[in-house]
Amino acid sequence: MNNGTCEKDHEKYHCNCSTNFIGKHCEIYQTPCLSQPCQNHGKCFNRNQTFECQCSLNYRGKFCEESIDFCQTKSNQSLCLNGGLCSMNNHTIQCICLPGFTGLFCETNINECYTKPCLEHGECIDLINGYQCYCQTGWYGYNCEHKQNEISKSFVYPRSLSSTFHLRNSSINISKSLPYRHSSLPIRIQYEFRTTLNQLSLLTIGKRFKQELNENRILTNLDNKTILSTSIDYYEKWFMISVEVFHFWIDVRIGKNALSQRFYISNSSLANLITNQVIFGLEKYSGCVRNIEITYSQVYSILLTDQLVETNENRTLGCERYSTRFLS
Repeated sequence: MNNGTCEKDHEKYHCNCSTNFIGKHCEIYQTPCLSQPCQNHGKCFNRNQTFECQCSLNYRGKFCEESIDFCQTKSNQSLCLNGGLCSMNNHTIQCICLPGFTGLFCETNINECYTKPCLEHGECIDLINGYQCYCQTGWYGYNCEHKQNEISKSFVYPRSLSSTFHLRNSSINISKSLPYRHSSLPIRIQYEFRTTLNQLSLLTIGKRFKQELNENRILTNLDNKTILSTSIDYYEKWFMISVEVFHFWIDVRIGKNALSQRFYISNSSLANLITNQVIFGLEKYSGCVRNIEITYSQVYSILLTDQLVETNENRTLGCERYSTRFLS
């Protein structure tokens, strides 16, 4: 039947059926969809002795066998920008943005300065998920909301004293000069250095925070992870670095004209390390350092001078340009 051919097999016979027919006598019409070829809940439709699969939203292919990741672009990059997490919810793509970002694809950095938090006595610098206020002279506080009183000025040492030190395989324990309490945060440590070497230790706070010079880069490490790697071009020139420690984050500025970058502290605060473990040149620094200035509670400032730092044969005052060539 149905254009099948009969073949004799000894005293029996069997039918060779044409396409889409089965049965002893080719009497049963078998549709292409009868074998359920469409995978992953795809719908099968008969089309002129063949079939066609209508796939569900997340699949494609002749048999709906290939999964589609709508969260990846053609170049295999995440659809959500700036570290956003992409997910599908009721057939709708949704980007879950990291703090500080917004937009359909997390493409917009939220401007925390929009509300003018620094009031009228400070300049607001927008950061990622935060802001920083640069206060006018005579004002302090996170939002520059406090006016500096006269007693604060007595803590600033005159710059007429020597604040430049020439170190030979030596270090400076900055903590010894800090009248510090836990309530003194934030505390900013700013310094300038110059050297002819290309690999040495700079500022450390205990074993958790470390800055070092490696070839032509400043590496900033927090809890054994490099959080900032900054390329510099400073050979035999003075280079400034600022580190400001808060309870829950650290602001780092590499270079006088650079903006601060904020890094959040995932573990406990560094506060308990500042009392005795802030050291410049922990692994024996050779070169010059000057203008080590500590500002705490955003009001009191101390400049480390020869009255506060003990000098000896490995730690002398001043730094003539020619002397750095003989450092070892």
